[in-house]
Amino acid sequence: MLNIKGFVAVAALGFFSMTGMVSAQSAQQYTADLDAANQAIAANPSDVSAYIKQSNALNNLGRYAEAAASLSKQCTLQPDEDTRTLCLDELSEYKKIHSLP
Repeated sequence: MLNIKGFVAVAALGFFSMTGMVSAQSAQQYTADLDAANQAIAANPSDVSAYIKQSNALNNLGRYAEAAASLSKQCTLQPDEDTRTLCLDELSEYKKIHSLP
């Protein structure tokens, strides 16, 4: 289960860590992180933490639309309405920041 503070910290990291430039070494690490997250999701499609890792890796690779889709999935998996609402607010902000529909 994900608490609200954990979600906000993860979301904030995604919003503010991207500089638009990713070194080859960082890209390799983000790709490895994405692969691990995808494997975790395949094993357990309800694993919110796997979607958090997936969206962060996608964001760091500059794949913003895919990161938003992953964040959207996180929102649907949140166990309580307050966390779901916060998640959807964060998703809306993420889409604005990255000019996504």
